[in-house]
Amino acid sequence: MGMPQFSTISLGTTENEFRTQPLWGVRLHGPWLHDGSADTMNDAILMHGGEGQAARDAYEALTPEQQQTVIRFLEAL
Repeated sequence: MGMPQFSTISLGTTENEFRTQPLWGVRLHGPWLHDGSADTMNDAILMHGGEGQAARDAYEALTPEQQQTVIRFLEAL
């Protein structure tokens, strides 16, 4: 965690890129984000920017009930 992992698929990666872990079993592996800085899945979603900004904005636009539905879905993976 916190260390970039170079892609074995793309040789053009840099030290500023991170390998995203699959979401299967995500509920079992907190704290979240590449550096473990998110204590909850909700925090992890809301802390995204850059390429994840659009997904974060869409999540943030949901009602609290809809956000909880997303979290429950992630917990079911």
